[in-house]
Amino acid sequence: MQTGTWKSVFAVACVGVLATLAVGLGGCSGGEKREVERVNITPRSVPEPLRGTIGSLATSSAGEPMLISGFGLVVGLNGTGGGLLDERIAATMEREMALLGVGQGADVEGTSLEDPITRRPKTAGQLLRDKNVAVVLVQAVLPRGAPANYQFDAYVQAMNATSLEGGRLWTTTLRLGPVGVFGGVQTRKV
Repeated sequence: MQTGTWKSVFAVACVGVLATLAVGLGGCSGGEKREVERVNITPRSVPEPLRGTIGSLATSSAGEPMLISGFGLVVGLNGTGGGLLDERIAATMEREMALLGVGQGADVEGTSLEDPITRRPKTAGQLLRDKNVAVVLVQAVLPRGAPANYQFDAYVQAMNATSLEGGRLWTTTLRLGPVGVFGGVQTRKV
């Protein structure tokens, strides 16, 4: 190819690029400019290493603790349970136990769930009045976003027993927020 041909191809290419840029840049400069609203942010009181960083200005709710709670049963007491129980708590427990199949034909022979007179499973009401069983309020605090199998401490408070010594807490369904009773506000299971 001749040198003159290269020069003319190069010149045409340059003119094409310049024309494209002129048209493209013209589209970027139009319309009214909007004013950006400035917000004054007051830095939080944070440790020295975080001052002047995003950590002094932002707050994350990811690690804030959340309350979980529920009613449960402690069995195997030494005659210290089975006391008077608030009607709404009793109704809540009877409903939960019915949903779990307590007192509905399970094989309970020789266990504390067997009625010694009839040799049949105790009803939920009989179980709640048993001197070796107590209803308890279980509460715990978890960080938001805690992974599965996260271990935590729980506070267990007897609702109808003088002592929980020697007893064993059965698996208890815990829900977000304060504990609810039958007919009250329900929260979701954790």
